[in-house]
Amino acid sequence: MFGLIPKEEAFFELFRKAAHNMIEGSRML
Repeated sequence: MFGLIPKEEAFFELFRKAAHNMIEGSRML
């Protein structure tokens, strides 16, 4: 699966999910 996606795009997707989790986490506090 990762072979089809460029490393930059995969990294950006991972970063976007991490940022989303941080926003959701801060909203719960």
